[in-house]
Amino acid sequence: MKKFLKKIKLISDEKKAIKELLDNKNTLLKQCIFLNTHSYVETLKNIDFMKSVLASKYIFVDGIGISLVSKIFFKKLDINRIAGYDFFETLLTNINNLKLEKKLFFIGGEIDNLKNLKKKILEEYKNIKSENISFLSPPFGNDFKFKDQDIIEKINNFNPNIIFIGLGAPKQEIWSYLNKKKLKCVNFVNIGAAFNFFTGLEKRAPFFLRKNGFEWLFRLLITPRKIYK
Repeated sequence: MKKFLKKIKLISDEKKAIKELLDNKNTLLKQCIFLNTHSYVETLKNIDFMKSVLASKYIFVDGIGISLVSKIFFKKLDINRIAGYDFFETLLTNINNLKLEKKLFFIGGEIDNLKNLKKKILEEYKNIKSENISFLSPPFGNDFKFKDQDIIEKINNFNPNIIFIGLGAPKQEIWSYLNKKKLKCVNFVNIGAAFNFFTGLEKRAPFFLRKNGFEWLFRLLITPRKIYK
């Protein structure tokens, strides 16, 4: 883990990341990922995932293991944990409060959950318009193709400002890495189970567990198959 973490630049400045994601003049490719111990283990198994992580502009620490290694071995005492779901809500809040005309595309999960996601966003963020939200539920399992041209065309036809990818690690990071040059959008936010947390499909760990780095334990007890998949 130490060798790998030496190669990446972990950050915890979410305000800067959000500002750049919302800046129309910033046309540089920006991929956000939220790194935890599970993600690290997956990088050892999949070279495309490792390339995706190393190529990402914003790599946030979303796991107590990565946080401790960074602080103990590399003295990165200023690196704070930022969960993907918290970043997701903060980003939506900024878009809403600033009354920005941002087109948002959501990919991942069941179609019914994506419909609920859009409905709840419109209910909670009154300045985000229905026509500025689109979503797609891609094929599951072996039917999923990382280079599915139909998915690329649907996203490009909508022409979003930000793509939220909820396919789960490492699938979501690999997908964005392999397709980033084919997509018109330059802003990718890989946020795992955030869609499910937002709609209530999955229960999030209580605050005191999240604060003390035990969210993984809660998820292990609630959805052990997802932890060991």
